[in-house]
Amino acid sequence: MLLEENQRFLQSHYPSIWQLWNQIQHEQVWPQYEIIPTHAGLPTIQVHVGERPLYLHSKYNPEQEAERLVQQLKDKIEQHDHLFFYGIGLGYHVEKILSMFPYKEFTIYEPNPWIFFRFLSYKRMTEWPLHRLRYLHLETDEASRRQFFAEFANALETNVGLITLPSYERIFADSFQQFVSQFRDLMQSKRINLATEFAFGKRWTLNSLMNLPTTLRSPSIFSRKEHFRSNPVLLVAAGPSLQEEYDNLRCIKEKGLAYIFAVGSANRALVANGILPDAVCTYDPQAHNFAVFGDMMDKGIDANVPMIYGTSVGYETIQKYKGPKFYAVTSQDTVTPYYLDSFDRSEVIDDAFSIAIITLQMLAKFEANPVILVGQNFAFRDNYYYAKEIKRGEKQTAEVLEHERRGLMQVKDVYGRLVTTNESLNQMRLLMEHYIQKYFQIEVINTTKGGADISGAPFLPLEAVIQTRLTKKVVNENWHVGQEGNRIQGMEDKIRNMHRAMTDFIKRYNEIEAMFHELEQAAIRKKEEKLLKLFARFDDRFRHLTKNDFFDVYVRPVVRVYTEMLQKEVHKIREEQDPVVKANKVIRSFRSYLHICQQVYNEMAPLVQTYLHPALKQKDDGWKRYESTSREFQYIGQWRKKEIKIEKQSSVEDDVISVYYETNEPNATIKFKFKGTAIRIIGGKHVNCSTRIRIVIDGYKEKFSTKDKRFLVPFLPDFQQVLFEKKGLKNEIHEVEIELLNGERFIFQGIELNTDGRLMHVDEVTVIEELEVGKRIRCHYKASFNQAGVFSGLGEETAEFIPPESSAEPDGDFYFIMVDEEGGRKKLIADRVVQHSISWEELNKVGYIFGTSVLFGKHEGTIRSLKGGFAFRDSNGNISLTDKGLGAYPLDNEWDKYVLSINNDDVDIFNILSGKQSWCQENPMSGLEHPVFRYILSDENVNFHRVFRTKRHNGKGISYDLGSNVRDFRGFRPMLHC
Repeated sequence: MLLEENQRFLQSHYPSIWQLWNQIQHEQVWPQYEIIPTHAGLPTIQVHVGERPLYLHSKYNPEQEAERLVQQLKDKIEQHDHLFFYGIGLGYHVEKILSMFPYKEFTIYEPNPWIFFRFLSYKRMTEWPLHRLRYLHLETDEASRRQFFAEFANALETNVGLITLPSYERIFADSFQQFVSQFRDLMQSKRINLATEFAFGKRWTLNSLMNLPTTLRSPSIFSRKEHFRSNPVLLVAAGPSLQEEYDNLRCIKEKGLAYIFAVGSANRALVANGILPDAVCTYDPQAHNFAVFGDMMDKGIDANVPMIYGTSVGYETIQKYKGPKFYAVTSQDTVTPYYLDSFDRSEVIDDAFSIAIITLQMLAKFEANPVILVGQNFAFRDNYYYAKEIKRGEKQTAEVLEHERRGLMQVKDVYGRLVTTNESLNQMRLLMEHYIQKYFQIEVINTTKGGADISGAPFLPLEAVIQTRLTKKVVNENWHVGQEGNRIQGMEDKIRNMHRAMTDFIKRYNEIEAMFHELEQAAIRKKEEKLLKLFARFDDRFRHLTKNDFFDVYVRPVVRVYTEMLQKEVHKIREEQDPVVKANKVIRSFRSYLHICQQVYNEMAPLVQTYLHPALKQKDDGWKRYESTSREFQYIGQWRKKEIKIEKQSSVEDDVISVYYETNEPNATIKFKFKGTAIRIIGGKHVNCSTRIRIVIDGYKEKFSTKDKRFLVPFLPDFQQVLFEKKGLKNEIHEVEIELLNGERFIFQGIELNTDGRLMHVDEVTVIEELEVGKRIRCHYKASFNQAGVFSGLGEETAEFIPPESSAEPDGDFYFIMVDEEGGRKKLIADRVVQHSISWEELNKVGYIFGTSVLFGKHEGTIRSLKGGFAFRDSNGNISLTDKGLGAYPLDNEWDKYVLSINNDDVDIFNILSGKQSWCQENPMSGLEHPVFRYILSDENVNFHRVFRTKRHNGKGISYDLGSNVRDFRGFRPMLHC
C-alpha cells in the first residue's frame, strides 16, 4: 500500500515524524479531514470547521487552480533560491512549482499533522525531488514551531521565499497569522544578525588595519609583564557595587598596594572620584568606543594614563587617546600577525564580549597574582546596571534601561541569595568562569558586594583583602616608561608581497569568473564528462584564491559568515550526483560568494594602498611626499575631487582617509613648480586609465601611461603607484605641466620629490622683491587656543600647510597673496583663516586688528586685519540696514575690493567657501538688522560688536558679533604690508 510505503520512508529518513504518526493515528480528529473526489476526478481535502465544509483545493479542478497560483507567484519564486512551503495539502502547487524550477531548494512546513498524513495516503514521497528538500517539519504546538525556527535560523540563507497555500490563510487564520509574524521576525532577525556579523567582521579587520601603524610604534603589553608577575592587580569594572569601594581604592592607589586596571566605563567613575588608574583597558571594535574615555580626554588626564588596547579596538579610540599605548593582539586580528615579524602566538588574547574577560586573560598570561575583581556585578543592584557616575542613554542614567530587562533571570549572589540579571550579563559571567577555570594556577578573588557569585573566584570584601593580602607597596609608577625600537623598519618586503597578492587575487577572481561561463555552457549542452573535468579545475582555482595572502589577511575575516554558509552549501553540492544540477549549484553558490569577496576587496584595498602601506614605509627613503590637495597644485579644466573614506552611520560623518583628483577631459592640466633634483608622479593604474599623458619639465616633453590590464572592472584602480619618475635634474626651480592627451581616465594622487626638494605654486616666489599682484609667498604661523600667535619664515617651507578649514592651535604654513601696491608698500592677504577659536579682543591686544610691526629677516612689515565694511549695501551701492546679499558698505572695503574680486567660482583662492569667517576691523553701524537672528543693533551695543565676513551669498556675507566671543567657525585672516 502507498501509505505503508511512505511510512517506511519516514521511519528511515524522518523518524520523529514516523513516531508522531504512531501517536496520533488512533485519535478521533481524523474525520475532520476527509479526502473526497472533485468534478475533474482528482481528490481534494474537505475540512469540517463549524457548520459548513471547506476545501483545501478547488472542488472543481485542483490542477488548474495550482497552475493559476504558480503563474501568480512566478516573479516572486524567481527572486528566491529557497522556497518555504507553508501548507502542503495534497501537494498540487508544490509539484507544479518544483517541476517549473528544477534548481530551487525547498522546505515543507505543514501546520496540521492530520492533513500531512492524509497526503501520505495519496502521494508517494519518493517521487518528489528529495535531494532538494532541506527540511520537512510538522507543527504540533507553539513549542515545536519555535524549536524548528531555531534550527532553521541556524542554517538559513537570506534568500528564502514563503509560499502559502491560500486555503490555509482562510481555514487556519489564527495559527497562520502567528506563524507569519514569527517567520517575518525570524527573517528580519537573521538578516540583521548576518549584517551585524558581517559589519563586525569588517570592523575587526578595518580597525586592525587602521591601528597597525600605532601598534608597530608601540610596545607590546607583554614587554612589561615583569612588573605584574606575582603582584596583585585590581581588575576594576563599572558595576553598581563599585561606588562602595572608592575609599578602599583611594587607599590602594595612594599606598601603591596593587596595580589598578580600569576596564570599560570604570575609568569615568574612578576619575570622578579622584582616582587615576594605573592603566585603562579597551577592546570594543565599535566607532563610538572612544566616548568611554571622554571625561579623561576632556580634562587632559588621558595624557598621563597608559592605555592597553586590543589591536582590533575601534581605531577612533587609538587616534583620539593621547596617553602612552600598549597593545595586545586579539584573536580577531589577522592584520598585525602578517606584518609583525617577531610574533609570539601564545600572547594572542581570545576575543570575548566583555573587556573584563579580555583583561583577565592578559593578567593570567602575565602571571599576576592574585587578580582581584572589583565592581564586577554581572547582575543588577537596586535597579542600577552601572555605578552611578556612568551616564548613558537619552536619560543619562546608570539605572537599568528598558532593553536591558529582556531575558531576565535570577542567579545566586556572593551571599547565597538570589539576584536579578539578564541573559547577556549571565553569559559574560559564565565565560569568565570558563577562563578562571582555564587559568586555574592564578588566584582570582571577587570583592564585588552584592554581585553574582563567580565560580572559581571566592568572595572576600575588599577591606579584608587590603588587611590580609595587600600589605606592602608593589606598584612601580613608571612601569610604562621606556622606549622600544620602531618595528616599522624593514616593512618593504611585506608591502611588496601584499601588493603581489592583491594583483594575484584579481587574477584568480577573473579565472573563476571565466570558469563560471564554461560551466554554464557545458551544463546547457549537458556535457557531463566535461563537467566532471571542470569541477576538478574549479576546485584547484578556488583553492588558489583562498590561499592568497590578501584573501587570508583582509577578505577571509570579513566574509567568515558567508564562508560558513558556503561550506554548508558545498557539503550538499558534493552529494549531488547529477553533474548538470551540480554545475548550476556551484555557479549559484560560488558566484554570490565571490561577488561578496570582490566587494570586500574594493573596500579594503584602497585603505591598504593609500593609508597603511604609505604609513609603513620608512620616512628616510630619500623622498618627500606632497598630496594632490596641496595648494601648490594648479588644476586647469574639469577635475573631480574623489575621496577614499570609511563610511559611518548616517548620523556620523565619514572618515576621509585619502583624497585624489581625476579627470577624463582631454587637455585637462596640472601646473606647479618645484625646487629639487628628482620627481615622481603618484597616482592610480587601471585598465580604463590613459595611455597618453604628457609631462613637460622646463619645456622638455615626455609621455607616460597609467593603463594596467591586470586591474579590471569591477575592481578599483591600483592606487599609490609611481606613474613617472625623473632623476638627475639640476638643483634649481623647475616648471612642470602635466596634461591628459585623450579622453581616458587619469588619477592623480600627488608627487614625491627628493628629500630636500620643495613644491611650489606656479605663482609662488621665495623673496619679497619678486612679489607682484597675483603672486604669492609662503609664511609660517604658530599659536595656542584663543591666543594671538607668531609669524615667521616668510618665503620658506617651514611645515605642512594649515588646513584650509583652519585650526584652533595652528603650527603650519599658509600663503600671503599680493593684491595691491600702495605708497611703495606691497599689500598681501592670507589665503585662509590662519587661526579659528580666537576673539577679536585677543587679536586687538597684540595689535593684529589695526596693525603691528613684524620683522621677517631684514624686512619689516605690518600685520593687521582687513577692513570689511560697517553696513550692508543695496543695489545702488548705498547703505542698507538689512542684508540684501550684495556685500558691504563702503564699496571699497578690502574684502569686496580684493578678496572677492580675485576669488572665482572655479578656484576658491582665499578658501572662503571651504574656510571660516574672518574678523574685520570695524564696528557695525547702529540700526543694522542681524542677518541671521534678526535683532536690531542698538546704539549702546555698537561698541561691543565687531564685523566679520562670511561665505554667505558666495562670499559677500557680512555680519557682526560680540568682539569677546570665541567661535570655532570664526577667526583671524591676516593682511601684510611690506
